[in-house]
Amino acid sequence: MITNLRNAKARLSELVEQAAGGEEIVITVRGRAKAKLSGIKDPAPGDFSDWGKSLRKTRRAHRGKAVPRETQALWDELRGE
Repeated sequence: MITNLRNAKARLSELVEQAAGGEEIVITVRGRAKAKLSGIKDPAPGDFSDWGKSLRKTRRAHRGKAVPRETQALWDELRGE
């Protein structure tokens, strides 16, 4: 299937389901193919385990550490406090 970007934005959920079902969707911008949406095989249960372990390790390493004052001041300023 070929669709333009505007249509793809409006129907993204539907297009993702079609791609998951095996259909290949080409997205065009101003008449030129720019991207391809296709399904993936089901990942094995352990495919993301290394990422999860790494994230947990990082969280443990930084748990309870104070945020430097300069950083905290920046966040307060960004939030408008």
